[in-house]
Amino acid sequence: MKTKIFTRRIIVPAFIYLFILGLSACNKFLDIQPSDAVSDEAAIIDKASAENAVRGCYRALSAGGYYGSTFQVDVMLAGNTIAYTQSGASALQFLYHTLAADNNDLEAIWSSQYAVVNQANFVIAKVPGLNDASLPDAEKQQLLGEGYFIRALAYFDLARTFGGVQILLTPTLKVSDKNHIPRSSQSEVYAQALKDLDSAEVLLPNTTVRNRATRKTVYALRSRLYLYLGKWAYSEQDASKVIEDDANYKLVKPFKQFFTSGGTTESVFELSYSIAYPNPMFANWKQGGSYFPNDSTVALLKDPAIGGTRNALLVQGGTKTLAALYPQSNGTDPVYVIRIAELWLIRAEDRVRLGDLDGALSDLNKVRERAGIPDSHAKSASGLLLAIENERRVEFALEPQRWFDLVRTGRAEAVLHVADEGNYVFPIPTPELEADPSLSQNSGY
Repeated sequence: MKTKIFTRRIIVPAFIYLFILGLSACNKFLDIQPSDAVSDEAAIIDKASAENAVRGCYRALSAGGYYGSTFQVDVMLAGNTIAYTQSGASALQFLYHTLAADNNDLEAIWSSQYAVVNQANFVIAKVPGLNDASLPDAEKQQLLGEGYFIRALAYFDLARTFGGVQILLTPTLKVSDKNHIPRSSQSEVYAQALKDLDSAEVLLPNTTVRNRATRKTVYALRSRLYLYLGKWAYSEQDASKVIEDDANYKLVKPFKQFFTSGGTTESVFELSYSIAYPNPMFANWKQGGSYFPNDSTVALLKDPAIGGTRNALLVQGGTKTLAALYPQSNGTDPVYVIRIAELWLIRAEDRVRLGDLDGALSDLNKVRERAGIPDSHAKSASGLLLAIENERRVEFALEPQRWFDLVRTGRAEAVLHVADEGNYVFPIPTPELEADPSLSQNSGY
């Protein structure tokens, strides 16, 4: 069964306390052992506690209710790229697009994403006022920039998952602090994410670190956000800033090398795990786990002309074909939030929208060539868009992309037969509605 890290009772303290992680930037930053239950009064008072608080933000991103498991697998179920072996209603509602507001997974996702927002809010509120001689201005700016980037990622995910949500920009000390704050529109939430990314850009160093936010991770996430907003020229510009840094970010061969060897240049932003804090996704995919690639995904990956070397994402486990994306048996594999392959395909789509069909085809074929499959010869704008959509389907077969791709391009009805646009965002969880009567439900639920 899928591990459900978060429930209503457990998430409440997550809004109040900072949970601490060791990830690394310089690896030592991330290798410090975490401590729990740090109160606001003691949380951010000097350099050490500020660094601790930022580690807590990364841990919240990597937690089981968010990128560690629930968010990922449920979005993949919604995109019909994986199958579920159990009979639990929570997961199957995502697969069959029959979501009910009292779905336990919804509450885990919502609470986990808002836990990230709140922990980032503490960093953003407290770090600028620190007076610690051991904390130089450059390091203070970096920590603050990381807070803005992490909050931007959480709001971006909240917007594409739930549509319009409450925008909270100050720390929440108790759950009721957010009551009676009206929901903003989805476009307003995206605008807040963009504002946070712009703030992060000027604060973060232009370095290459794969498991902490830098200016380059800002470019990558902002390129994705601009794609969702239909601002193709801006998206292309930001994608190019990362792609052109080919000394640090490049597609690796063979395909399996990006997830079977450490420090891969494929990674733009990843979340780290350790033996003490293992990646929950490994348990989902292993023999006896609850999830596996569905038949259509297996067929695409095994087709030499479509999957090519991406068939390395599959491994045989008895009579089942399992996922191999997290191969380490001790759960220390990272979760890749943004890969350079995505930036190539984002720029390809941008260029189609901007009328640069030759440039788009070239970018698309970079990804195909890495996978060991023949070049695409699509010539028309519509043909290229479909080719890019199909390429993303295979390239990110075991990553939470497909559902959001089909929704943002208006293709969810044609491909997944989800005709009701009200189902293109998930319902607001029932416990949230009960806790705050002023919080309205999404249309159709």
